[in-house]
Amino acid sequence: VLERLNPLLEETIDWRLTENGKTEPMPVKPTFRVVATMVGGGSRKVKELSPALSNRFTSIFMPTLKSISSDVITDEEKKVFFAELVPVARGILGLSGDEKLRDTEKEIVPTITEFLWSVWKKLCKSSCLSETVSFRSLIRILESCYRLKIDAKSRNIRDEAYWILAAKVSVGGLFKDTSKLEQFLQELYQEFDVSEVEINSIIEEPNDKSGKLVLVGRRLQYAKNVTCAIKCGFPVLLEGPAAVGKTAMITMLAENWKEQGKLDRRDLERVNNTQATTIEDYFGTFIPQGDRALEFQKGSLYKALE
Repeated sequence: VLERLNPLLEETIDWRLTENGKTEPMPVKPTFRVVATMVGGGSRKVKELSPALSNRFTSIFMPTLKSISSDVITDEEKKVFFAELVPVARGILGLSGDEKLRDTEKEIVPTITEFLWSVWKKLCKSSCLSETVSFRSLIRILESCYRLKIDAKSRNIRDEAYWILAAKVSVGGLFKDTSKLEQFLQELYQEFDVSEVEINSIIEEPNDKSGKLVLVGRRLQYAKNVTCAIKCGFPVLLEGPAAVGKTAMITMLAENWKEQGKLDRRDLERVNNTQATTIEDYFGTFIPQGDRALEFQKGSLYKALE
């Protein structure tokens, strides 16, 4: 498939849509450009792309933050980390690159960057992650801090509590072992002098008024984690064996959803994925009517997007 794109990467584009029986060059607007992204790259790009395709691109390699594998961390490693994260932290605060920090921000920017540095070190040294921690994970923590603070029911909560909750929501899914995640959080609680009670007070506890779902212990914590992730704008994947209450929990949260402490029920569309599920179940399809006309019937995803 990729090799078929070669004509689009030439300085003078000669694109003939032979799949549609066309033999004449297809008109291409002058502003058309191709920009591609690829996981990997660097010294391995020749192996991942054919030479014919690779040589047509102007390659720009964007490295991630350097993983810390040693217990001895150099000043240079920390300097590189801060050089990457400080501008991002400033951006979250709405500051341009050369704008001076206000008095309230002179403390926030360095301290939240120190927090991210601590999270990064712990994640890099953990052997229980399902995937490699990325720069995006740290950016998500910053974004989550902002969103959680806006939504919080109480304003009398220290910034450090938001940071730890944001880290839990943003990178908690990387841990294959829940006990290791708990150890990671406990270390953050101690290092930044934050209690679990303070963390739990940020998000209002979900409450099933219908009484169909008992929310206690771990089940309540799962519901709060889902709530946090949704409020942070993240897609959520609930994993687990059949009949443990995954769908029931999502249904309950939709029926009892709250915004700023007020009930704001959400519509819920469900698609049960099986081997027989088609793309039309998501987007919709035309259905014949009695008068031989065709009427478009919306799929679940279509209706959810409206």
